[in-house]
Amino acid sequence: MTHQEGKKIMKTWKKIVHEVSLISLFLGGGLATWVYSQGGLTDLQNQNKSELDYVKKEVDNFNKIDIKSISYNVLIQSSEVNKATLSYYQKIKNTIDTTVKDGQLTINDNNSKLDLTSKKHINFFELKDLISLSSAIDQEVRKQTIIITLPKKQTIDFLKVDLATGNLDLSHSTVRQVDINLNMGNLNFNKMIVSNLKANLDVGSVDSDNTLFTNADLSIAMGEYSGNNLIFNGHNKLDVTTGEVEIALKDYTINVQADSHSGEVDVTNNLKNSKDNTLTITSDLGNITVE
Repeated sequence: MTHQEGKKIMKTWKKIVHEVSLISLFLGGGLATWVYSQGGLTDLQNQNKSELDYVKKEVDNFNKIDIKSISYNVLIQSSEVNKATLSYYQKIKNTIDTTVKDGQLTINDNNSKLDLTSKKHINFFELKDLISLSSAIDQEVRKQTIIITLPKKQTIDFLKVDLATGNLDLSHSTVRQVDINLNMGNLNFNKMIVSNLKANLDVGSVDSDNTLFTNADLSIAMGEYSGNNLIFNGHNKLDVTTGEVEIALKDYTINVQADSHSGEVDVTNNLKNSKDNTLTITSDLGNITVE
């Protein structure tokens, strides 16, 4: 087993442990509160479906996107479609505002994630009900996602996303300028071409795969950065207050400066000097690995 393969295995196990820890924490605390506020498993499974409206529609052409949400996840992807489409669930009495004007798609959600007006009693359930509960939770996650599907080869000139609690997934798309603010949620890039990125995460991690960044500036207060098969062009900056940084490069023609105040720094010797491409990484608490 090579050193790099060993690192990848360790990285995979660390992710598994991290996810299991989050699930345990969720089940131990947040789930109990959720079940309590929602009236138990029965209420969750028998939620009146008429209270939710599923929307799927084509929208007019746009090259800019502005999204504000306090409760939804957002997925932006490309597919074999002729026109961009939106799909999401919304409460009939509290709909999501979507408009296209002057080439900009604007999405505004003011919904609350949990309906705290439901009856406050506890319905205890057996361990076997956890299977049904898991399925119900998975359905709820899907119902809390706004999906924007773009035609292939469409380029977004400007993307602005502001999420209070929710994940942002960007997949198979090209964006020329990006402004992202996540209070609590993860940010994922998959097969993206991203230029002029400005992103701030308070609590949440970033996962990047097979992505080209140009002039990226990313800040994480509490969370990890993980990247695989990445290219950094121009001048790029990554600042993590508390959390580890693990990056696997595709293009080694770049100058990397890495500094961790309370952690180890391991940067590959395969780098080639470049006057055009730089990556500056800082971490207050956490290890930094670039390979």
